[in-house]
Order: sequence, then C-alpha cells, then structure tokens
Amino acid sequence: KKEEEKRQDVYQKLNEFYGPLLQLRKKSNLLYEKFRAYYINNNPNFSTLTYLLAGNTINGGNQKVLLDEIIKLGEACEKLIHEKSGLIDDDTLRNTLIPKVTTHFLILRLAYNNALQGDVDKYKDLVFPKDFDVQIVNRVKSLEASLL
Repeated sequence: KKEEEKRQDVYQKLNEFYGPLLQLRKKSNLLYEKFRAYYINNNPNFSTLTYLLAGNTINGGNQKVLLDEIIKLGEACEKLIHEKSGLIDDDTLRNTLIPKVTTHFLILRLAYNNALQGDVDKYKDLVFPKDFDVQIVNRVKSLEASLL
C-alpha cells in the first residue's frame, strides 16, 4: 500500500506539474526559435530581455505576435508554478531556478510593456536560465525511472 501511494505521488507530480510545465516550455522554445531567428544574424548573443531593456521595441508583424504568445506562455508557466508549487520536489528547482525563471517572466513583461527600461547590466542576471529546461527534463526522467 505504501509503495502504491508513492507511485501515485509520482504520477501526480508528473501529470499535474512537471508534464504540463515541460509542454508549455517546449511550445515557448519552438516559438522563441522562430522569434530569435529574426534578430540573431545581427547579434548572435541576442537576448529579448536585454534588447527590450535597451529601449528597443517590437513593432507589429510576426515578431510581435510571436513575442505576445511567448509572454502568454510565460504567464501560464508562472500560474502553473504558483498553483502547483507543492509538487516541486527538487531543492535546486524550488530554491534557485524556479524563482529566477518566474522573475525573468515578470521582468520580460515589464520591459515589453515599457514599464521597465535601461539599466541593462543591472538585469543581465535575469535572462532566462539556459539550464532550466534541461533540469525539468532531467527531473521528469528521474521521476519516470522511479516508476519502473
């Protein structure tokens, strides 16, 4: 019975938090690759956050549509994280990466809405952490392996 409860706990984490978060992140990444492709030729180290903080704007067209959707996906990730934070069972994710990711989503929205500009160097540490998605995938794999 205790083993079955443990399995149910793992399924809950996968089905209610890690799985949905991973799907939202994959969708966002696919859109971001299309968005970023427009800017990367001029700047191989392009970062949307620093671009917007530097006072640049995204004026209409496909780029604006893509960034609008990316921001909405970020908001959906934030909502999921806040609603299901009790299912986060990894200390590094809970205490380091997820706070940084949710702060990034907030700062990006503020910069996109022109509520925050300038001080690019001050916010460089809040660009999206590249290892976040890898950590989520690794956590999913670990949880899935515990079911075997």
